[in-house]
Amino acid sequence: MKKIITLILFFNVVIAATAQLTYHELKVEYDSVWTFKKLQIIPIKFKPENNLQQSNATVPAEIISLKEAMHSGKIVVKEVLFNHGADVNVLVIKNNSKQHVLIIDGELISGGKQDRIVAETILIPPGKEENYVAVFCAEKGRWDNKAKAFVYEGMADAGLRKKVDILHRQTEVWKEIEQQFSANNKKAETWPYIQLHKQMQAEDSAYLQYFIDQYKLTDSSFAGFAAVTGNRIIGCEVFASLTYTQHFFKEIIIGYIHSLTKTDEAPSVTRKDCEHFFDELFANESSQKQFLATHGKADKFNGKVIHLIAYGE
Repeated sequence: MKKIITLILFFNVVIAATAQLTYHELKVEYDSVWTFKKLQIIPIKFKPENNLQQSNATVPAEIISLKEAMHSGKIVVKEVLFNHGADVNVLVIKNNSKQHVLIIDGELISGGKQDRIVAETILIPPGKEENYVAVFCAEKGRWDNKAKAFVYEGMADAGLRKKVDILHRQTEVWKEIEQQFSANNKKAETWPYIQLHKQMQAEDSAYLQYFIDQYKLTDSSFAGFAAVTGNRIIGCEVFASLTYTQHFFKEIIIGYIHSLTKTDEAPSVTRKDCEHFFDELFANESSQKQFLATHGKADKFNGKVIHLIAYGE
């Protein structure tokens, strides 16, 4: 119970993190962008010798993703039973592998009594101890008496992740899901976001294949990626390790693809506008902390930033 109380306190408080992913470690590759139809991806790379994880023994060098762990049966995911029911906003995860499992906010898990979207980024250590992970319900109208098996379902779009990371309220998550159903001319009694997510994924396969091909043609020194469409910046996501970025490349890109709307057009954001966004995010620790207070968050492990995400307006 003490762990659950601690989790709830964390879940409802915006925590300021000390920045360690700035221009000192990173460079934005303005001249190496990848563009396909309405979406442009801007690579962000580590400067030579500045892969944070390589020089930081407190950050696990080898990890597996939630997707890999669930597909291989190396973790156990359960609901928290409370007063003969289940706590919607908490899942219990036990890591039976020999590596840390990195779970990223915005990842989707179907099953249980309701589908969930992960609400925090966390490294789950190997061992028998149960770990409590904050989640939101991603399916407003369903509550099964008999829980279904949990299944990994990918990454949510940036719009929904922004509600999770910045507003931290279940009502805002449901509101965003309903708006997306309306924008896509879809109707459903239970507002099952994962079903809508799967339909979008099938429609956007050409986008995903293009960016996977581009990734294969370049070197692997990526810290992360930003995305723009039309005259807006969708967001930016970076990790403290090349390995971490490699594990989540596909999920990051899918999230950006699903953030495109019918009104978006070919990318027209100017370099000056991009530079302003990145300067606020990466210039120094002070400006980053101030920017993330309203535009994203930084996640830490043992006092070190391992993951940073920021959203455009």
